[in-house]
Amino acid sequence: MNFRGWLREEKIIVFDGGMGTLLQAQGMAPGELPEIFGLSHPKIIEDIHRAYVTAGANVLTTNTFGGNKFKLPAGVDVFELNRKMALLAKKAGQTQAMVAGSVGPTGKMLRPLGDVDFMDLVLAFAEQIKGLVAGGVDLILGETHFDLGEARAVVVACRKVAPNVPVAISMTFEGSSSLTGTTPSGFVLSMLNLNVDLIATNCSLGPSELTPVVEEMLQVSTKPVLVEPNAGLPVLENGKTVFKLKPEPFAKQMLELAQKGVKCLGGCCGTTPDHIRALTKVLQAHAQSFGPPQVRSAFALTSRDKYVCFGQEHPFVLIGERINPTGKKKLTQELQAGELNLALTLAKEQLDAGAKVLDVNVGAPLVQEEEVLPRLGFELVKRFDAVLCFDSTNLLALEKSLQIYPGSPLINSISGEKGKLERLGPLCRDYGAPFILLPLEDNTLPETAAKRIAIIESILDRCEQLNIPRRLILVDVLALTVSSTPEAAKACFEVIKYCQKWGLPTTVGLSNVSFGLPARELLNATFLSMAMGIGLTSCIVNPNLTRIQEVIYAANVLLNKDKQAKNFIQLFAKWKSDGANIGSFGGEQEIKTPQQAVILGDKKKLLQLLAEEVKTKNAFEILNQELIPAITEVGKKYEKKEYFLPQLLLSAEAMQAGVKFLEPWLKQEQGERKGPKIVMATVEGDIHDIGKNIVCLLLQNHGFEVIDLGKDVPAEKIVETAQEQGAELIGLSALMTTTMVRMEDTVRLVNQKGLKTKIIVGGAVVTKAFAEKIGAHGYAEDAVEAVRVAKELLSQNKS
Repeated sequence: MNFRGWLREEKIIVFDGGMGTLLQAQGMAPGELPEIFGLSHPKIIEDIHRAYVTAGANVLTTNTFGGNKFKLPAGVDVFELNRKMALLAKKAGQTQAMVAGSVGPTGKMLRPLGDVDFMDLVLAFAEQIKGLVAGGVDLILGETHFDLGEARAVVVACRKVAPNVPVAISMTFEGSSSLTGTTPSGFVLSMLNLNVDLIATNCSLGPSELTPVVEEMLQVSTKPVLVEPNAGLPVLENGKTVFKLKPEPFAKQMLELAQKGVKCLGGCCGTTPDHIRALTKVLQAHAQSFGPPQVRSAFALTSRDKYVCFGQEHPFVLIGERINPTGKKKLTQELQAGELNLALTLAKEQLDAGAKVLDVNVGAPLVQEEEVLPRLGFELVKRFDAVLCFDSTNLLALEKSLQIYPGSPLINSISGEKGKLERLGPLCRDYGAPFILLPLEDNTLPETAAKRIAIIESILDRCEQLNIPRRLILVDVLALTVSSTPEAAKACFEVIKYCQKWGLPTTVGLSNVSFGLPARELLNATFLSMAMGIGLTSCIVNPNLTRIQEVIYAANVLLNKDKQAKNFIQLFAKWKSDGANIGSFGGEQEIKTPQQAVILGDKKKLLQLLAEEVKTKNAFEILNQELIPAITEVGKKYEKKEYFLPQLLLSAEAMQAGVKFLEPWLKQEQGERKGPKIVMATVEGDIHDIGKNIVCLLLQNHGFEVIDLGKDVPAEKIVETAQEQGAELIGLSALMTTTMVRMEDTVRLVNQKGLKTKIIVGGAVVTKAFAEKIGAHGYAEDAVEAVRVAKELLSQNKS
């Protein structure tokens, strides 16, 4: 039986536990890569795998978590390393256990958060996956991913090089979201669109602390769920990292997750064969089947930190239509010139008006769609984190757009025209992109509902043959104009009823129905009201139309899709019969000051405003009264989860540009005045620097002179640099439990030299208790807190 067969059985599947701490106990040096250690000590790896089999694990995980070209030293054969590690696991498992090929994060961030492109990650993962498959793995397991875009890259890579191999993807969460802002629900919905076989969460917390995340995942997922928690959070004892949760209490907490409906259970950092043995034992003692919750499949679109569901139990979805050059001379001219200003303005206006999805169309004569569409999509993602619909017939433009988008966008559209489904369908399937099914074929408009339904059924059958999941399909009911086709509206209603019967969500291009008639908005609104009443779930329309907004939000209340009329009250609290004083959803306010520009991350507007302000104001006054308070407010929003990493970085980049702009005036006013110095480094043996780089950026924004030594830095170099530069602070970062102990080396060396330099530590695995244990002066959970702690330590030095 293969792994997919196992998933269909009622039995709970037990995965193995941690690897890193066990290797350290076998002599792996702190900071040494487990994959490299494994090449020189294959018997140790095989023995650990065999110990997990003996403990009762049904699935072994290969020692390849960091087995990609970004993590491994230059010259290492990525394919061969992964193949050898897979063969070791297969040898240990024999016929008793299947093998999951571990694919961890690269340590890089996708643009605009970082400096790599989506296809760079896909190619790196593909190289690794080829080796794992050659070694005989039974499934690919993407582990500990914190960014939705990178998790998608693992799946796309697997689809390209091993399309028949089962895929599981696991994301790690910090409280209610991942590092880059994805919620458990948004992650699950994205993975369902990608049709992965198993959806998971691992690392970060112990079983009981992970329970809220797991419960949210179970409420959404129609696929089996895997949970692999840590054995609690790490603490430092006698210079070693220790996980305090013992096997029996670990197993008891995991049983509670099984009883909630988790199909697959295993362990992450700090778990051992003893933990898996205890887990197996407790599951055998409660041998009854724990069935998964019954979850209804939902049509959903996602971005990095938002998701929009379509369906009878969800609010009606308004898709904004205005980013379309048809009939817009100025927009057409800008797109032809490669300019995006008006398109971005239209996006902002529609989001402010309550659009949940933005249709993005750049199709006009002389516009290079394959260049302009993905570039506009990238800028929209960078500024708004909007849920997008890419509207094009250009296959290359669509594929490039899918590569820059970090979630599940909508594709507009796929019709029954010859060859179109065969070209676009696999692209949507492999990238997890839902699409609009347009009931057209042979360039003729089917006027009757019967003809449209026949085309819909034909396309659905062809989708099944291409293994395109039905959950990716949104049906356009095809509004024709009633002025020339009197039965057009009634035909739409019949198609809506048909789709509702079979659980298919629906949409319509609303303005078509009233073409050629007076009072078009009145006709459109009436048609929309009638269609919503019988089950229409979305429409493509200009969201700035008052009457349309009134119908949508009033109907959501009447159809019980707006609980306690929350959205209706927010929007219409000051409503009058003439439509005056209608509120908005806040969106983005008009930017009038540099402070607002920084908070909203608008670098271009900030520079324009600063150019005016320096004519009449002191540069230090602008810096201290406008820019510094702005970035401080951004930090507060980040802490309150009003902002996530993309917004934080956008504001930080704007701030950085603003300070650079002011530099000539600042130098004139007070010379080369420098801020307090801080030496930043990722400790020896650790090659992860994403978190450190974000901290550096924010510290610079707050006036610190940052000396960034990079990653894998020995304690001697850190302390020597701090001494030479006269730095008042040292900031240390570590992502791995095996390298966090190196932080104590720097603390010890600072004390030995009698320096007054204060030390701040942080990183995914670092805790406040650990910081206190090693004698660090401060601990920061994230970049915003790092700035605050640094300022507090400076004030202590001065007092």
